[in-house]
Parts: sequence; structure tokens; C-alpha cells
Amino acid sequence: MTGRDPFPGLRPFEPHESDLYFGRDEQCDDLLSRLARRRLLAVVGMSGSGKSSLVRAGLLPALDRGYVPSAGSSWHIAIFRPGSDPLTNLTRALATRRQPGGASAGDTPEAIRPLLEASSLGLVAAARQLLTNPADCLLVVADQFEELFRFRRIGRGADARDDAAACVDLLVNASQQDDVPVYVVLTMRSDYLGDCAQFTGLPEALNDSQFLVPRMTRAQLRAAIEDPIAVCGGRISPRLVQRLLYDVERRESQDGGASGHWDLREQDQLPVLQHALMRVWNISRADRDRGAAIDLRLYEEPPVETLEHAIDRHAEEVYKTLPSDAHREVARVMFQQLTDRDAENREVRRPTPLHELTAVALRGAVAPGPAGHDALVNDVVAAFAAEGRAFLVINQQGDVDISHESFIRNWERLRKWLAQENRSRLIYTRLVEAAASWEQAQGSLYRGPELAVARRWWREERPTRLWAARYDDRFELAQRFLAKSTGRQRLRRGLLIGNAVMLTVSAVVIALLMGISRDQARRAEAAALEARNAIEESRKKLEQANEYFQKAFEAEKKGQSGLASEYALEGKKAETQAATPSVLTRGELAELVRLRREAAARKSSAAELPEEAERPEIEKLVQQWARALSTRDMVAISNIRSFFTKEEAESWERLYRNYKQIEVSAEVTGKPEVIGDQALVPVREIMIMTQRNGIKITGQPRDTNYRMHKVAGQWRMLAPGTPMPKGPMY
Repeated sequence: MTGRDPFPGLRPFEPHESDLYFGRDEQCDDLLSRLARRRLLAVVGMSGSGKSSLVRAGLLPALDRGYVPSAGSSWHIAIFRPGSDPLTNLTRALATRRQPGGASAGDTPEAIRPLLEASSLGLVAAARQLLTNPADCLLVVADQFEELFRFRRIGRGADARDDAAACVDLLVNASQQDDVPVYVVLTMRSDYLGDCAQFTGLPEALNDSQFLVPRMTRAQLRAAIEDPIAVCGGRISPRLVQRLLYDVERRESQDGGASGHWDLREQDQLPVLQHALMRVWNISRADRDRGAAIDLRLYEEPPVETLEHAIDRHAEEVYKTLPSDAHREVARVMFQQLTDRDAENREVRRPTPLHELTAVALRGAVAPGPAGHDALVNDVVAAFAAEGRAFLVINQQGDVDISHESFIRNWERLRKWLAQENRSRLIYTRLVEAAASWEQAQGSLYRGPELAVARRWWREERPTRLWAARYDDRFELAQRFLAKSTGRQRLRRGLLIGNAVMLTVSAVVIALLMGISRDQARRAEAAALEARNAIEESRKKLEQANEYFQKAFEAEKKGQSGLASEYALEGKKAETQAATPSVLTRGELAELVRLRREAAARKSSAAELPEEAERPEIEKLVQQWARALSTRDMVAISNIRSFFTKEEAESWERLYRNYKQIEVSAEVTGKPEVIGDQALVPVREIMIMTQRNGIKITGQPRDTNYRMHKVAGQWRMLAPGTPMPKGPMY
């Protein structure tokens, strides 16, 4: 038995692991034949379909074995990901390319970069200099090619867009010439094919060079499960193989087969399967040492708990074993930095240099560790990148990266962190937009709930210039705008309290100066007391306003926008009531008048409520209406559709058709609400429905409102505007 792990987990297979890579022989042969015909090959598939592994562990070893006779077996291979700087990453990949025989090249990027920038054939010129043997060929692999589209979208200025276009030109032009043997392979998610139209010449180049990675058949999946274990000297029980195949097929068919819409989580069956197998292999060491086969129990029980929970349970285990709360806080900020959303709101990886990750993760939200700030980030990276986990990787460009996007979609805690980061992004970008409008004299400073939310977010998250640059680089403007808004609010409150204090002091001074008369002194003292009461009342209203704004903020965090709006409105009312007329603006005075009118209107409406003497009449009317519904007295009810919504009327008519008898009991549960000559009466209904076979079914109590109309001083069950029916009126 070997000491190797047969499964890589979430990361792709590498060329040196080709002896563990099974189930893709037909696809490897197809790639080789296509590359022999054309020098550009685009390997396209869904996220999680195995594109990178197919190229790295399938195609590259086959090229080294000479399976493309027209090109030979002497290959220089440069693998790069565009990331946030595609030209720099391409330059580094060429300088550190793998040479024939497996050795790494030692060229300097400084010597290669000028060749690439010289013209659109710069990659050809660089290859001519790097390939010293006439039999050598250069293969450039642009893995995760879709990163180029994101870089073009978020890059600052024209230089970023030019660099992305230059990288595409270098790759396409090099593959379309025959003077120097340069081959280009791209791996790209299929949902980004439409984005290729952003670059001139790229769609045309890809039209005849696409290879769409197919789903693995059941037999291929079986080989991918059983054969690597056999290579490493282990055995797996047939029932565990059958259960794994079943779970993979179930994940594939949960949604997309019926609706045509695929949940991204259902695309992750291959990486999730690889991770679950890696976990089962690692925890089965004792069984394997005894010569026993890996069995179903290890897959179903903790810590794996099937494909559905394998990644989430493992990630939680790593997170909870971090040494301190400071490490866990760094993990949160770090993973938020390593993920992003593209233009279509898709969750994607965001490779980040370690020094930048350290600067953002330690933005003042945590205390330094015993070995310094850098040790916190290094400890977290090491914990999540350790052997047997591979949630994080350090790529060839020296960037920290999440090993696969399926990790983002399957770790529930990370999904919550992403929602929190998305909220931070929205608050910050809105703050920047408001600040820009204010700077151009087209908007006003923040106040009320907007200011409360922004201040609390700034205090809790402590954003930095480096973090903000991801979304908008006008960080200083936003900071200045928030400071101005906060200062204006404090000034307004200071004026309110200061004005009340002045009234108090004035009253006391007047009382002292007018000490001639005891009555006058008493009046002065009363004025001082009234002023003090005004101060206290103002203070209480301000505290009440702050409480409402806090509730609005908490409701907004929970996604309860309607409730947040109500709390914000109450907060504004309380803030308005706290002001004294001497410091209110003209607009605030108008708002105060409007609020007083509304209060008077509500008071007037309340006065129109039925007197208690009318309560028995209303309750009697409700009971008569319930009996009418029970006996289907359509003459008494007049037209049922006049008294109910369309849905309610149809519901009642279905009940009358389907049941032998309907018994309705109704009880008034609260005080009726009267608007003009109409009333809404809160009622609780209970229905007993008798089926054709005599069985009775008691329904759940239903709270509803009965509508009434006052006619000649008496309440009737009539809808407004309907003619009075003949016969008894209830």
C-alpha cells in the first residue's frame, strides 16, 4: 500500500498525478486530435465539470508522451491564470515555464515583458527567443480564462482595458501563425461564452476550436472512484460505490432535469465527490491498515455525512479549531476578500496577493496576535490550505486563492459572510454616490436612518482605502461626507438643547431681576420649570428617535424592508417633535403642521367609531350574516360577489358545491374601524363542513373583516354603492 492520497479534493489534478486520473480517456484523445489540427483549443464547460483536471492531468502528460506526432514530445509548458494582471501573469508563466524533462526555466520576467509589449505578435517573438531547440514547441495554458472578462470590467482606467485586450491579441495571433510552434489552450466556464464578444477576433477564433466537456457517464464515474483507490493499494466496498453513484446522479437531477434550470450547487458533483472521497480515504486509515475495504459507514457518519454536507462539515471543523477569536475574525475578512460577484451576480473566486490580503484582513478589526499581525493571516491560510483540506491554494503567481468555486457554494458560513460583504458593498457605494452628489451641490448630507446605518456600519466594519478600492476609489470623499453629516447632526441637536438651556437661564435671570414681586418670582419660577420640562421632553424624544432608528437598522439587516421603513418614519416623527419652534426650518415647520393635521384627522375618525350602545346591534348583524352564509340565503346576501373579493367569492361557491352542508359561526373580536359611512368589523370565523357521506370537518379559525354600510342610521351588511336588495336586510 502506497502513502499517496488518491484524490486531490477541491483542487484540480496536476500533471504528476496523471496515474490517478481516470474516466476521461475518450475526451483526452479528442483534445489531442483537435490540437493537432488547430493551434488554439478552448476547453469549455460548466463550473465543476473538470476542465482544469482534463487539461492538466489528461492533455499535458499525453503531449509529453508524444501523442501529437506533428509536434513531437519536446514541450515548453507555461500555465497561467489572467487574474487581476493578465500581462504580468503571462510574463511570469513564460519565465518559469516547465521545460522538456520537467525542469523549470530560470528566465527573468524583465527580459520577456518588453517582447510581449512590442507588438500583437509579442508572444511569437518571445517564443522565438525561448525555444532554443528546433524540435521544441511552446504550449501556453490560460486556465480560468473567464477571469479576463472580470478584470476588464473592474479594472481602473483605460490601461486595464488595454492590457486585457493586449493579452487576448497575443494569444490569438500566436495561435494563427505557422513560423514558430506556439500552441494555446484556454479553459473557460461555458456561461462566459457570450462575453467573448468584448474582444475583437476572439469569437471568430473560438468558433472552430471549442471543446465542450461532457458529463461523465456512470461507467466513467465508477472508474474515477474505484481505480485511484486500487492504484494506492486500497479497496472500496461495492455498496459504497453504488451509494456514491446514486448521490451524484441525484444531485444532477434534483432540479435541472425537470425545469431546464440548473442550480449552481448541482454543478458541483465532481469536486464535491472528490472532496468526499478524500475525506473518506483519510479517516479510513485504521480500516485500511487491517486490510478492510472502505465501507458505507465512514461515508454516512460524521465527519463526512454524505456529499450533501461533506464540504460544510469539514470547513466548519477547520474554522472552529482556529486558535483564537482573532484568527476567526481574520478568516471572515479574508474569505470575503477572496470572493466576488461578477456582472451577472455569479459568485466567483478573487485571487489576491498575500500582502494585500494581510493589509485588508487586519484593517483594525482584530487585535494583534502574539507573533504579530502577519502571523494571524499566515496561520489562517495554513489551516485552510493544509494537506487533506486544500480549501485554499497559492497559485503560480503567488496569489492566495480558493481552490474551487464549489467551496463558496457549499460552505454555509461563507455564504452568510458573502451576504454581509454584499451589504457592506451596497452601503459603501451608496455612500460614495451620495457624497459625489453632495460635492456637486446636487444632494444633501445624510440624516435620519441613512446616517444611523452608515455610521454604525463604519464603526463596526472599519473600512480601509485598500478594501474600498475594490468597489470605488473615492474613499476620502465618502469619509469626508460622513464626517460632515455627523457634524451637522450634532450641531442640530446642540442647537435644540442650547436653545432650551437659554430659555432656562433667561427665565432664572428674569426672576432674579424682577424680585420685586413674589407673584412675578413665582411666574418666573414656573417659566423656568416649563423650560426645564421642555428640555427633558426634547431629550426623551431624541432618545425615542434614536431607538426607532436602531430598530430600523436591525430590521434592514434581517431583510424586513417594510418594517424598517415604518421604524424610520416613527424615528423621523420623534425627531421632529423634539425640536422647538425657534430652531425649526421652514420645511420642518410645514412637516410639523402636516403631522398635527394627520393627528387631528385620526382623532376625528376615531370619534366616528360606533358607540358601545351600537355594539350589540353589530354583533347581532354578524350572527345573522353567519346564518345566512350557512343556509345559503342568496336573497338575503344579495349578490355574494359584491361582498367579497373575486377569490373569496369563488372559494365560497366551491364550498357550496362540494359539501352537503356548511355551518358558519362568527364572533366579533375587536372594535370596528369606521371610515365615513363604511365599517370594517374584525371577526373570527369557524366553519364546520359536512361531506356527502355525513362526515363533519371542522376548519381552522379564520380572522377576517366584515364590511358594513350605515343606512338611515342603521348598520347593514351592504357593500358601498350596491343597490339595496329586496327581502330582509342583515
